[in-house]
Amino acid sequence: MPHVPPLAWQQIGRYLAASIPPCDYPALHAVSAFDSLLIIGNFLRQRSDITAAQYAEQAGRLADVLTDGQFGPRFAPVAPVAWRADEAGGSAQVTLREVATDTVVTAVFRMVGADMHVYGAYLDDASLPEPALVTARCLAELAHWEPHDQYPIWPVTGLALAFHRLHDVPDLPFEFLTESRFTCQGRGDCCQVSRWQVTTHANVLRPSLKIPWDALGETGPEFAVLTPDQQMTGNLDTFVFAPDSLGKCRALDGQACSVHKVLGWQPLSPCMQYPFIFTVTPDSVCVTASYNCHTVAENVGQPFSERTADLQQRLQPTRTRLGAIPDLVPLAPGGPSVTWAAYRLVEKRLLDILAETPLPLDKRLALGSRLMMAVLQISGDEAGRIDREQVAAAWTGPLPMWPEGSPTSADTLAQTICLSQAPDNANALLGGGRWEAWQAGQGRSLGAHLDEALLTRFLRTLLFRKIGLRQMGAAYLWGLIVWAHRVWHRDALYRAETDGLPPDHAVQLGTARRIELLHEHSERRHLLYVSDNAFGPLLTRPETWASLLIP
Repeated sequence: MPHVPPLAWQQIGRYLAASIPPCDYPALHAVSAFDSLLIIGNFLRQRSDITAAQYAEQAGRLADVLTDGQFGPRFAPVAPVAWRADEAGGSAQVTLREVATDTVVTAVFRMVGADMHVYGAYLDDASLPEPALVTARCLAELAHWEPHDQYPIWPVTGLALAFHRLHDVPDLPFEFLTESRFTCQGRGDCCQVSRWQVTTHANVLRPSLKIPWDALGETGPEFAVLTPDQQMTGNLDTFVFAPDSLGKCRALDGQACSVHKVLGWQPLSPCMQYPFIFTVTPDSVCVTASYNCHTVAENVGQPFSERTADLQQRLQPTRTRLGAIPDLVPLAPGGPSVTWAAYRLVEKRLLDILAETPLPLDKRLALGSRLMMAVLQISGDEAGRIDREQVAAAWTGPLPMWPEGSPTSADTLAQTICLSQAPDNANALLGGGRWEAWQAGQGRSLGAHLDEALLTRFLRTLLFRKIGLRQMGAAYLWGLIVWAHRVWHRDALYRAETDGLPPDHAVQLGTARRIELLHEHSERRHLLYVSDNAFGPLLTRPETWASLLIP
C-alpha cells in the first residue's frame, strides 16, 4: 500500500489542530473540502454555503457559552499508515491519539483535490475500501447527529462523533425483562413508510443525499418535506422518508436495508434504534422494544440478554442525548418524592405481581393497586422524600381496602381523550378516540378470547419502560398499566365487531400496536400520556384504578 503523501498528512495535521479548542474556525473552514459538511452546534451546514467568517461567527456563539472541556474529543496525529489514490484525490489511513483519554485509534480520512482538502473522517483499522465507501462512512458519522440542545460534550467534527460512537461507552449496565426476545425476521413492515409517517430531520437528510449510492450499487433513501423549512434548520419533524411505488422506503432492498448493508450499522434516525427503546436510569439502561414491530409483539428471536453488542451499537450514537430518570421521582403530582432505591423496590414488586400466573390478571392488577395505595399513604420525611425502608414498612401491615368502584371514574377518564364526533380511524386506538368505541365495550370483557400471556407481557413492558415516571410519577405509571388493561378489552371488542371478526390473537396484537403508537408519537392528538388535560391527574387516583377494573 503506498505511503500517505506529505501534503495529505500536513492537511490532516492542520485539520486536527484547528479543531482543538479554542478552535480555529477559519483554518478549519480553509482545510475542509468545498462540498463537505461542517458541524455548527447541533446542525450541519455545507461548507460551500457558508463563508469562513460566517462559520467562525456562528460556531463561535456556542463556544462563547461553553468551556473548552465541553468540546471534544480532540486528537493529535501519531503516524501515517496507508494511502489509496483515486481520480478525485485519495483515502488516507492514519493513527491518532485522543488527548483526554490517551487512546490511540486508527482513522480514515477522505481527501479531495490537488490541495488535499479534508472531506471527512471516521475510525476504522481495516484495509482501505473503495473511495465511494470511504465517502459513505464519513457521511454516516454526521448523519446520526441530532438537533437537540442538551449535550455534555459537543463535537466539532465527524471524527469526534465517531469517537463518541465507538469509544465513549457508558458504564451503566443494560437491564432487560427475562421474557423479552427479538431477532429481525426481515418482514420489512417497519419500512412501509406510506403506512407509517416516519419523520426525520435535516441532519439525516444532508449526509444521506450525498452518499454515492450509484457508485455503491445501491439505492438510498429519499425524503419529502413535511413542514416548510427553507433554512433546513434540522427541525426533528421537518422531513419524512419518501415511499416508492409500493409504499416502502426506497432503501429497502428485498428484506434488507441498503444503508445498513453498505455501512454495517444504521446511522439514520429513527431507524438506528428501532424497535428498541432505551430508558436511562440512575443505575442501568432499561431496554424494551416496540410492539409496533410484529416480531416483538410475537416475542420471536434471541433473548435481549444475548444482544448486548448490537444494543450497544444502537444506543451509543445517541447515548449522551437521552434524558435520564433522576435519583428522586415523584410519587404523584404535588406529592412527596420517591428515592430511586424505593422506586426500584416498588417496580420489582409490581413486575412480580403482574407475572404471578395462574392468578387472573384483573386480580393481579387489584393486588398491585392496593400495594400502590399503601405507598400513597406514606407522608415522607421532613424533606418530602419516601425511602426504601418506608415502602417496605408500609407493606408489612394490612394493605388498604380496595375502594368500591363504579364505571363513572373510568368514563370520566375516557371523556378527556375521546370525542363524540371523532372521525373513524381504523388504524388508531378506539377508532381514533371515538366515545362510542369506548362505550361499545361497557360491561363486557374479552372473556375466553383474552390472550392473557400477550397482555401480561405487554403490561410488564410498559411498566419496565417507565413511561411518564419522571414527569408525572409512580402512581401515574401504575394507573397507565391499569388503563392499558381496560382499553385493551374495549379496543379489541370494538374493532372485532366493526370488522365482523372474533377478538382473537391477531386483533389483540393490533390493539397492542395502537397503544404503542400513542406513546411513540406523543405529539399526536388525543394524547394518552403526560398532557395538559385531566387525563394524567385522574390516572393517579385509586378510585380510577378501581373503576378501570370493572368491565
